[in-house]
Amino acid sequence: MRFQSAVPLTLVLGIFALTVLAGCASTTVRPATVGATATITETGQNPNGSSTFDSYLVYGTESLRKKVVVSNVLARKSDEKTGGLTQTTVTLTNTTKRPLNLAYKFMWLDADGFEIMPDSFAWTPITVQGLEGKSVQSVSPRSSAVTFKIKVALQ
Repeated sequence: MRFQSAVPLTLVLGIFALTVLAGCASTTVRPATVGATATITETGQNPNGSSTFDSYLVYGTESLRKKVVVSNVLARKSDEKTGGLTQTTVTLTNTTKRPLNLAYKFMWLDADGFEIMPDSFAWTPITVQGLEGKSVQSVSPRSSAVTFKIKVALQ
C-alpha cells in the first residue's frame, strides 16, 4: 500500500531549499588576512559619516587565521551631546568543530593611526564552541577614535 500525501513532495522540498538558501544568504563570513583592511559596509551607520569604516584584524598566530573569522562588523558614533564615542560589535566565528579558548582585545586608533589609551583595554577571555559565532563589543575611550583593531589570540 502506498502513502498518499495531501502536500506534494516537490512543494515541501522547494520550501526546504528556500529556507536553507535564505539562511545562508543572511550569514556572511569572510576570512580576514593578517593586517589587511576590512571595509565595514553592512550598515549605513558609521562613525565618521563616510560610506566606509576601516577595521583591522590582528591574529596572535598564523595558524589561528584559519580557525577564526570575523563577520557582521557594525559601528556607530553617538552624537556630541553624549560624548561622540564610537561603539562597535563584531562576530568572531570558530570555523573548526572543536571549542577554541580565545582572548581578544580592542585597540582604538585616531585619525593619524596612533593608539588611544593603549593600556585601557585588557585581554578578554572567551570560549567559542565549534562552528559557533560570538559577538563581542567595545566602546572607544575618546571621541577622537576613527577606527580600531581587534587582536585575537589562543589562550
